[in-house]
Amino acid sequence: MDFPLPPLAEQNRIVAKPDEAFQHLDTLKAKLARIPELLKTFRQAVLTQAVTGKLINSSSYNIIPLEDFLKDIKYGTSQKSDYVIEDVPVLRIPNIKDGIIDSTDLKYSILAKKTFK
Repeated sequence: MDFPLPPLAEQNRIVAKPDEAFQHLDTLKAKLARIPELLKTFRQAVLTQAVTGKLINSSSYNIIPLEDFLKDIKYGTSQKSDYVIEDVPVLRIPNIKDGIIDSTDLKYSILAKKTFK
């Protein structure tokens, strides 16, 4: 029984198509794998811009001292704090830089409701 085959050049062209597609797929997979890191970097950049006042036109806002918003300021807590986001962010001495709150290195604690009274 005769079985018709395309010319060798055509056979090579047909075989090359899936190889090209898989190579393109590998490139796409590599780019997709970078997305979580790119998002993390982007979020950090936006947070930094927001904290430093560069995200918005700060000249259109009045700067108000933090004490105008606080009823009571107490030094510290004996509650253990960690970088794991559990409940309440804890403002520490390293978070105050040049009179500005820097929230890029916050720690968190689980605090009892009576702590807020």
